[in-house]
Amino acid sequence: MDILHFHEEECKNCYKCVRFCPVKSIRVFKGQPQIIHSECILCGNCVAVCPQHAKEDNSDVDTIRRLIAQGKQVVASVDSTYLAYFDTPGFSGVHKALLDLGFSEAYETAEGAQLVDRQLEILAHQADGKPVITSGCPTIVLYCEKHFPEALPYLAPVLSPMQTHAQMLRQRCPGATVVYISPCIARKEETKGYESVGADYAITFTELEEWLDLVNVRLETDVPQDDPKVAHGYVVTGGVEEGMAHLIGVDYLSVDGLEDCIKVLKCVAEGGLKGCFIEMSACHGNCIGGMVFSQKESNLLEARRRVESVSVYNGGDYDVEEQVDMYRSMEDHHIRPDEEPPESAITGILRKMAKFTKEDEIDCGLCGYRTCRDKAKAVYAGRAEISMCMPYMKEKAETYSEKIINVSPEGIITVGKSLKVRQINKAACRIFGIKDTADIVGYPVSRIMDEYDFVKLMGMDETQYTDRVYLAEYNVYLERIFICDPERTVYTCIMRDVTQSRQRREQVQKTKLHAAELADVIIDNQLRIVHQIAGLLGETAAETKVAVHDLKQAILLDEEGEEDDDA
Repeated sequence: MDILHFHEEECKNCYKCVRFCPVKSIRVFKGQPQIIHSECILCGNCVAVCPQHAKEDNSDVDTIRRLIAQGKQVVASVDSTYLAYFDTPGFSGVHKALLDLGFSEAYETAEGAQLVDRQLEILAHQADGKPVITSGCPTIVLYCEKHFPEALPYLAPVLSPMQTHAQMLRQRCPGATVVYISPCIARKEETKGYESVGADYAITFTELEEWLDLVNVRLETDVPQDDPKVAHGYVVTGGVEEGMAHLIGVDYLSVDGLEDCIKVLKCVAEGGLKGCFIEMSACHGNCIGGMVFSQKESNLLEARRRVESVSVYNGGDYDVEEQVDMYRSMEDHHIRPDEEPPESAITGILRKMAKFTKEDEIDCGLCGYRTCRDKAKAVYAGRAEISMCMPYMKEKAETYSEKIINVSPEGIITVGKSLKVRQINKAACRIFGIKDTADIVGYPVSRIMDEYDFVKLMGMDETQYTDRVYLAEYNVYLERIFICDPERTVYTCIMRDVTQSRQRREQVQKTKLHAAELADVIIDNQLRIVHQIAGLLGETAAETKVAVHDLKQAILLDEEGEEDDDA
């Protein structure tokens, strides 16, 4: 089973893991990183730096718990970095917690480190001027075996402290399953990799903490400090050589940090540093600067102080009875490097990334590769994708954005804090009668519009406001939205030309007013006619009344005359 793996759904394509991988053993395919396990040296950088926590190492905790539940004898070998990681001054605090978890017994790996120191003394004495490099750091060993086999002859063929202690415990506890507990994921390779002399399983302090929390077991902190042992110091830079008897005529050097270690390895392979005993660790500070310490954001100086207080300069030795064959073979697992691509292929890939000239190759390193050409070679080898080039993708996005802006029917003007035009689209050019954007881009916006409109936004707490204006010099009515970015470095005006609609509204309004005026005239005429008719009707009615009255009188007079005649 592979030790490291990614959670694809959590990876956000930041390529930070590629940038921090010292051997570029991460392939990116369809936007997702994939570890090339045949090249990985388990430095843990990709796990430590991942901002999305999308990478993790496989855990053996469940397997170990099953063994304990089945009644198997399981013993622990605890790395001396527990002194810096856990808040306990002595091993008895860790020891009791492990027994509570079900371990049969627990011992300090420093017992094995003591035997390693003695064997390294012998090798330093027998070197006869040849450089001797410690092989206790699994990442250094993996780097030499997979990437730089030229340095293998200089690595001390000695078991690591973990491997040595595992052999001791198998003698001390026959038939037991050995579990190594440390801050290092690379130790898991020593249990599953090329050799079978190490522990059966390896877990990190982080995994141990999670296990303790799961079953509600706490490490005791109120315990006495252990007696100092020189061998504790193998986990800090320079601690190995401090545990050795120094020989006259041998120079003792300590190197930590993978980059510096690689430089020294190359120097040794080229014939340099003769007569040197070189202690190497891939992590700054040695094991106390490992991956889990980085994730915990531990103080390196404080961690070193806590270890040294019970180790270097003032410690004694363990009473070790077991005899262990300390020899370890180194194997060449060098992977043949990728085929060097032809120059035409590199040029073609660079062009696809919009790198047409040497000046275009800015070598920003955001893709994870040192130079643009290195990135092009990785693309050719199928390890990288063109889309990993951030400047290219940014330029592509800006180009696409610019196309969208230019086809927008709304006018758009963008200015900086200096109130100079950064961008203007075609619609805005039409509004202001600009034939060529070069006539205004880079010049003060006051050339075409009132700069106060932008100054007003600069002085507001809000990041947006709207207004409507009539620009007489352009004979346009505009509805405008002024917005700025949260950092208030870019200010944009989006304008909609509403001149035609405004003119239509004005025309409609004029028509309505004219119709209203016409209606008033009609109504006035009708009222006048009504009054005239009413006047005529009034006169006619009066005349009719007089005529009817006269007619009535005439009738009455006739009737009265007839009565007189009859008399």
